Amino acid sequence: MRVATEAEAVLQLFEEFEADSIKIASSDVLLFELSKIDLSPRRTHCINLLAKSSYFVELTDSIEELAKSYSKSGMKTLDALHLASAVMGDADYFCSCDDRFVKKAQAAETGLTKVFSVLGLIEKLEL
Repeated sequence: MRVATEAEAVLQLFEEFEADSIKIASSDVLLFELSKIDLSPRRTHCINLLAKSSYFVELTDSIEELAKSYSKSGMKTLDALHLASAVMGDADYFCSCDDRFVKKAQAAETGLTKVFSVLGLIEKLEL
C-alpha cells in the first residue's frame, strides 16, 4: 500500500512539473545513476523527463567535498552526492522515498534546502 501511495505522490510531483507549477533539477549524479539502468522504456522515460529539467547541477569538487562530509554521518556515497548536488544547486527541497536516508539527510546541515519524504513534500506543497 505504501509503495502505491508513494508512486502516486511521485506522479503528482511530475504532473506539477509538467504543468510548470514546480521546478525539478537534474544533475551529473542523476545521469550517472540512470546510466546504470539497463536500456529500457523506464530509463528512456527518466532521461527524457530530466532533459526537460529546470536547471542542471554539474558535479564539482565542492559537491564532492560536501558529499564526503555527509558520508561521514552514515549516508551512502551516491545518496550523499545527490543531497550535496541539491544543496550546492540551491534547491529549495530535496525528497526521497528512502526513510533511512531521509532521516540522515534531515539531520545533516543542508542550509536552505529542506529534506522531505516524497509524501512529506506533497503535504508541504499542499498538492
